[in-house]
Amino acid sequence: MLEVQPITLARLIDQLSDAGLVERRADPADRRAYQMFLTPAAASHLAAIRQVTAAIQADALRDLDKQQATMLFVALRKMRDNLGSR
Repeated sequence: MLEVQPITLARLIDQLSDAGLVERRADPADRRAYQMFLTPAAASHLAAIRQVTAAIQADALRDLDKQQATMLFVALRKMRDNLGSR
């Protein structure tokens, strides 16, 4: 889904962990795997990300009515699914 190499993802997770934003916990169902959990410190970062994405989305959808925006999102999801199924 992220379209990054596993080593790249591992480095990103390491950085998030070092910053205290995520925590790795052993997966009780698979001893080779870890589960990732957000820490309370991540909340303010997520709030800022949501604020920026809302502003970008509002700007991108300016002058589109609700029906047009809905149709756009349906079409984009379909395109993503089409490309992802290859």
